[in-house]
Amino acid sequence: MTQNTTVLITGANRGIGHGLLNVYLARPNTTVIAGVRNPGHATVQSLKDNTHCGEGSQLIVVKIDNTSETDAKAAVDILTSEYHITQLDIVIANAGIARYDHKAAAVPISEVIDHFKTNTIGTLVLFQAVEPLLKASTASPRFVVLSSSLGSIGDMVVEKSTAYGSSKAALNFITKKIHAENEYLISFPLHPGWVQTDMGNRGAHNAGMEKADVPVDESVKGLMDKIDRATRENSSGKFVTYDDSPLAW
Repeated sequence: MTQNTTVLITGANRGIGHGLLNVYLARPNTTVIAGVRNPGHATVQSLKDNTHCGEGSQLIVVKIDNTSETDAKAAVDILTSEYHITQLDIVIANAGIARYDHKAAAVPISEVIDHFKTNTIGTLVLFQAVEPLLKASTASPRFVVLSSSLGSIGDMVVEKSTAYGSSKAALNFITKKIHAENEYLISFPLHPGWVQTDMGNRGAHNAGMEKADVPVDESVKGLMDKIDRATRENSSGKFVTYDDSPLAW
């Protein structure tokens, strides 16, 4: 009997998350759980209506708002009680926000709080909720966090990204802490490139560019390769990039 793979992706209704969802769902015997902020949004209905599923695969949609301290746990309760999900093999923490408009001397503290609450604390809340189901997996479970080169301290660039960059740097710490504390788990931050999503293109416009550097499909292809091949030895606890380019913590 073929074993089913169960994948949870947050922010799965647009951008990189949507691209990852499409690839996973097209595979056979894969249950893909889309964590979305608003299940009633038109983009979510489009997921349900237009996404191709491989043989034996299915899509489940649950509400997970990264600013909520209770959504992730409530989603796990629904998955176990209503959908009889007993394990999660891969969790991809993709949801986040990015506003690139301020240097440290001028950034509103409310912006910093918003970024940390969504990008950093929200991902930790997610991990705490899904950890029992990851631990139940028999398939080298992975907790993968979509990070950013703007969160690199060693390779810091001079950009107006104080709130976003610092939230990703803190997220990198938490992700490596998860790796260090859980020997059964493969966990690492993964830089997707400067991707041509709505969020990425806004940042490009702020930098005087027409659009971001990396098409979504190219980024997703690289991300999938890194996630598929990840082990405790080659990836876990490391700062990984979609194209193998070196990136300091």
